[in-house]
Amino acid sequence: MTLVGIENENEYFSAGFFSGALEAELADVISRWGEAEKAHNPIIRLADGTVENLAMIEKVWSMSDRVEAEELRRAASHRLLTGLGYTYARAGLTTDLEGEPLVAGICRVADPDGKDLIWILEAPTPGADDLASDPLGVPFISGQFTAEEQEYAELRLNIEEVIDRGVFSRKDGPRFVLVLGLSQLVLAERRKWGSRSVLRFDLHEILSRGGRETLSAMACLLAREALAPETGVPLADRLEEEAQRHANAVTTSLKETVRDAIELLGQEVLNITSGKYPLGM
Repeated sequence: MTLVGIENENEYFSAGFFSGALEAELADVISRWGEAEKAHNPIIRLADGTVENLAMIEKVWSMSDRVEAEELRRAASHRLLTGLGYTYARAGLTTDLEGEPLVAGICRVADPDGKDLIWILEAPTPGADDLASDPLGVPFISGQFTAEEQEYAELRLNIEEVIDRGVFSRKDGPRFVLVLGLSQLVLAERRKWGSRSVLRFDLHEILSRGGRETLSAMACLLAREALAPETGVPLADRLEEEAQRHANAVTTSLKETVRDAIELLGQEVLNITSGKYPLGM
């Protein structure tokens, strides 16, 4: 499965599963979603918004007025999140850092019991000379917060440090954090974060190509229907289970291959020596 624009960074999924078995695991979901109407089909929602989303990103890149660029950027974020099934709602989210400063949230998803499942954070709009910047590597800026929030905003640490020390460190913190930059989106999962294993989506690359396969995979990996469905087991859980099963099968196969090779080598030595001499003689 060739997913141009999606990077499996530090093996969020094992390399073998991501490049091979993932396609088969997604096929059933893609087929099932294909029978649903647009409102319940994130693949169609993403595909239908491709041209407009790409145009908005590229227009932000070309704008010299940063205030207007920021307004258009928010509209672009709103449009993309809606396509993925989320409700865009700007609000400062409280971290576990000293003083409990706020981060720039644009969506918060909880389970029926009120436990946080997903935080979506918005990285600041990059300048014209830094369009390819890593959204994890920059700090929030005051303009991302309301006047009332700015006094409590976290503006010193970069977003990776904030997630590490102030979000996933919370006992009641979310399982997933999505960081939305202008042209990149990064998915982090609490249990994989220690090794900085993330899925990184190059939005400009994905939208400019408009490949159905990549858009389908993006929907399956990011949409609310996949990470936090209203009913049923999340697709994310099923993929994790299958990825682990695949990794175990590969390990078992490798062990068997090594064992067979040793047995063959031993037999070859016996054949050559007619069994008269012990190994090493």
